[in-house]
Amino acid sequence: MFVEVKTSSTRLDPLLSIDRRKLARMRRLAGEWLSSVPAGARRPAIRLDVVAVTLDRRGELVALEQFADVT
Repeated sequence: MFVEVKTSSTRLDPLLSIDRRKLARMRRLAGEWLSSVPAGARRPAIRLDVVAVTLDRRGELVALEQFADVT
């Protein structure tokens, strides 16, 4: 599993910064990492998750959400 964590301390949704280009980059980087696994080793499937963290102006946690398998 590969996870992108986005934090926002504004009223904007932290997920707005995850677009197709960002997801493609995450898939490419995950594939590169998996290609470094030795040939005889078990290669896990790629799963991309996104965690959205929203903080208030004091830096206190307002929301924490995990979105599984966002491909």
